[in-house]
Amino acid sequence: MSLAVLATPVLAKNIHVATYGSDSASGAWDAPYKTINHAVAQAQSGDVIKVRAGTYREQVDIINKSNITIMPNGTQQVIISGADVVGSTWNEDPYRPGIFKAWLDSSQIETDYTQVFVNGQFQQMARFPDNISGDMLNPTDVQSGYAVITNATKPQGTGVRSKVTFTWHDGVPYLPDVTFSEDAVVRGLIGKLRNNIFSANTDGAAIQKDGNRLLSFVGTNDGVWKNADAYSSPEGFGFIFDLEVLDRAGEWFYKPNNNVLYYKPANGNMNGLTVEAKKRKLALNLQNSDNITIENIHVVAATMKVNSSDDLHVNGCSFQYLHPFLYRRGYGVLKEGIVIDDSDNGVYENSLIAHTWGSGFVLNSGNNNKIHNNVIEDIGWLGQFTVSIFNEAENTEITQNTLGRASRFHIRTTKSVKSTITDNDMFEAMAMGEDAGSIMMTSTGQTDYLDLKDTEIAYNKIRDMHGIPAMDTKPFYNRQTVKALYLEDVDNYTVHHNLIYNISGVGYTRKTEGNAIEPDGSIIYLGPRSRSMTRKVNYYNNTFYNYDSFMNIWHHSDVDKNIHGLVADGNMKNNIMMSNKAHKLGGTYVTLTLPQHKFKSTGKISDIKEYSLTDYVAEIAKAPYNYTINASNNTVFTETQYSNNFQDAANGNFRQYSGSAQNSNGVSITGITGSAPIARGAYEGSTTWDKERVYRAGASVTAADFPVF
Repeated sequence: MSLAVLATPVLAKNIHVATYGSDSASGAWDAPYKTINHAVAQAQSGDVIKVRAGTYREQVDIINKSNITIMPNGTQQVIISGADVVGSTWNEDPYRPGIFKAWLDSSQIETDYTQVFVNGQFQQMARFPDNISGDMLNPTDVQSGYAVITNATKPQGTGVRSKVTFTWHDGVPYLPDVTFSEDAVVRGLIGKLRNNIFSANTDGAAIQKDGNRLLSFVGTNDGVWKNADAYSSPEGFGFIFDLEVLDRAGEWFYKPNNNVLYYKPANGNMNGLTVEAKKRKLALNLQNSDNITIENIHVVAATMKVNSSDDLHVNGCSFQYLHPFLYRRGYGVLKEGIVIDDSDNGVYENSLIAHTWGSGFVLNSGNNNKIHNNVIEDIGWLGQFTVSIFNEAENTEITQNTLGRASRFHIRTTKSVKSTITDNDMFEAMAMGEDAGSIMMTSTGQTDYLDLKDTEIAYNKIRDMHGIPAMDTKPFYNRQTVKALYLEDVDNYTVHHNLIYNISGVGYTRKTEGNAIEPDGSIIYLGPRSRSMTRKVNYYNNTFYNYDSFMNIWHHSDVDKNIHGLVADGNMKNNIMMSNKAHKLGGTYVTLTLPQHKFKSTGKISDIKEYSLTDYVAEIAKAPYNYTINASNNTVFTETQYSNNFQDAANGNFRQYSGSAQNSNGVSITGITGSAPIARGAYEGSTTWDKERVYRAGASVTAADFPVF
């Protein structure tokens, strides 16, 4: 007789967590654990961790786990915070009346800088001029803590002192009569982005006041302020961070070398104030874990890292104040946000990602991830290569999101990957940037141009983008440049049924002498520089309105190497666009250094500028360019014709009137258009529901659905 040995299955269970619990308890309903992290460590496949209301100040490590869920108990509000209450005693600084200080151990702070919250609300780091409005992405408004800065100059040599003037415009006072501390930072959005001022005393800037409005410093970030050549830049926007400019109630500053946090309370004392300071970088750390669900958990002053973890589902969560200020010497994409590496089939939905000096989602690698129905806004306060969604993962779906104000890009891709970007409401990108776009896909000087593998960009609203002016001398530059679609050196994609409007560099009046700022808001930039792009570049059934120019091409030609830029399969049909808007090509002879296609200009081929798309594509089809862009069955409207054909174009209503010829003068495009009669523009489809699709763009959730900090 044989004996059958039966394995007893482990039954899935609920594990309970409460702020008043104990990690030495059992995790039962009446004996909850104290920390989510401990509950995760005890969890087995199928377990559900139910967290009771409260703020949990911890990093939750989900490592080598499978099939567990973390969620609130019922509808209770659960917050995971990267900040801790400052528990040490607050004393008034005898040298700074009205300013209080407390001990804060710098060894416990995981990021270069901290963040401070008082009674649960975000507070401003001490700066000159003061940020009064709380808006972090509006440098042309002095209320947001930026002065107009002018006449920035650097003499020849390295380690030399540069100077910049903080002007009186909009009521900015004189520079404070102080000696700046060893922690002072000066930031200037002046010149082209790569030429901005970004110098820190911790890095040798030696910032000092040289006059009522004159500041001097040694350039410490890589670029023109540090290089040997002399340099100057006429005008921009800037501020100073330092303890010595702490003068406004609600401001704080931290001195890590002294382990001291300073704060200025509104009422002259610290009574009734709970001060929290950021210590942890991460709230959620997932590694080698599959089928994890995180529902209705709210993260503040921290972020999430996902590494080698498939089938993650994040639903109904919020991530706010993800990353604090940081000083950078370099210039590349700032990959500080929700960072995802080597992870497949993740779903991130119905959530809020907002308020950060860094980026939002950073998908470095992986496959088949979905970012759906989220609000992603107020991203990139640093104003330097930040992005709401950075994507280098394969087959990523970015759908039905509201992508609000961002300092630079909404979406950026720099690898040959397929993306599906549909049904998003995208507005106010480039709030602190110039010469880039809401959607930017670029080879970044790689050997080959990017094959986007049939990427689709459809049924999106891309709107209300203006940028900030850039005035520079190296190169000579005087423009306010933004692009809706910055698709440089990329092909194999289709753009259809989008509403793209209010893309204009109009609005800033220069304060210094010189030529007026050139408005340079355009719809499409194609590159291709020296890349020969042979796959499809399709634009179908889009409606475009209120922009400064339409299409821009930058062509390079190395005759000796027989390498030339090219678009060989461009197609534009059923689009509606504005009359009297320029289409431009700039052609330059270059000497290329391979394989990176670095170039040195050797002469001008020609510049082409046409106000008719038909004439433009005919001109660029000629030698030496030989471009093929098939443009037909498009409509060109004057302002009057927009008013006569659309219900309210000025306010974004591009539904055609029933009597408009645009309802039936389109041509059939396989896989794109609906049944006859076929309309031109984005308001097209077989049914009214289909036509209305682009007006349903954006998330169904709003920021008001989530906690406010």
